[in-house]
Amino acid sequence: MPRLSSLRPALLIALALAVAACDANDPEEVEASTVLFVGNQGNFSDNNGSVTRYDVATGAVTPDAVPTVDGLVQGLVGGGNVLYVLLNYGDSFTTGRGRIDVYDAASRTTTAQYDVRTPRGLAGGPSQTSGSLLDVYVTNLYDGTVTLLDLATGETAPPVEVGASPEGVVSVSGRTYVANSGFGSGTSVSVLDTETGRVVDTLDDLCVGPRTLLADADLDVWVVCTGATDFETGEAAGGAVVVLDGATSAVRTRFDYDTTIGSATLGADGAVPSNTTAREVYVIGSGAVLRFDATDNTLDARVEVPGAPVGAVAYDADGERLYLGRPDAQSPYGADGVVTVHDRAGAEVGRFGAGIAPSALAFGRAAVVAEG
Repeated sequence: MPRLSSLRPALLIALALAVAACDANDPEEVEASTVLFVGNQGNFSDNNGSVTRYDVATGAVTPDAVPTVDGLVQGLVGGGNVLYVLLNYGDSFTTGRGRIDVYDAASRTTTAQYDVRTPRGLAGGPSQTSGSLLDVYVTNLYDGTVTLLDLATGETAPPVEVGASPEGVVSVSGRTYVANSGFGSGTSVSVLDTETGRVVDTLDDLCVGPRTLLADADLDVWVVCTGATDFETGEAAGGAVVVLDGATSAVRTRFDYDTTIGSATLGADGAVPSNTTAREVYVIGSGAVLRFDATDNTLDARVEVPGAPVGAVAYDADGERLYLGRPDAQSPYGADGVVTVHDRAGAEVGRFGAGIAPSALAFGRAAVVAEG
């Protein structure tokens, strides 16, 4: 069972604020500001990951926004006021230790911490109203398992064996899909019954290096496969994007590439838009971002984004802005990176500073009480 910190879990967090009037005739107003959180992976040996907060409306940047982060940021899951930060450590491979921090974007405080195994992915997403989850499946990167975590109690079910080095995980239509990346050598996706936690299918030889899983509005599952390069021979297995029917696991379509694709920092390889009604999927290509139409599952555009390699991608559908995590080109794990902001065609329209190896991006809606 995970050891809970002394922080009491703030679970089932609702978007509820105590709104007091400035005076009887001049009440305060409640607004929700869109914020973008940047998960900076940090340097493996230094455990110096961090989370940067960016206010989309004002451009305000807050470094080290989650003060409890003390390891390597392996992933972010956001929505509503709640952000889940997945942490590993430089010794996680031998100790098997990791943690999930729960951060409230409105109060700017960490409300809970869960000691877990080596978290890399967290299934499902927060509700759009409260940002809360009840039970989550967590992939354990270093021991080839998935664990069900009860956020109300901090208890975990026995770990379920899947494939080597599981990373991405998503739950749709009563099924939980797990990408067994094998650090580039994996070729399978495990399928669990979400209710029982049992493996009901394994999609073998699906592609090379499945790492990131995304669910679209039709509850199809997009598998982003990075491909792999044999550094001894120089031979490369190209990446692929495979679209599965979430309810049946059948392959709807696939897109194969001659080169490897995905994050330059082993971060998130793709994203769905912040607005779930925007039926698109974004995937990091080679020197570009691939935009797919999720209505008919076709490649809509190859958006060229020259410059430093891309470590993470997010798209704000309301503002029609593309955000890219860019590690420092000369010292990706030794110097701070940036996030570049682009219009829909790919032209850079802004940028802001981030931490070392920005590898995960997640939107949130932070409630703000305006002064009366």
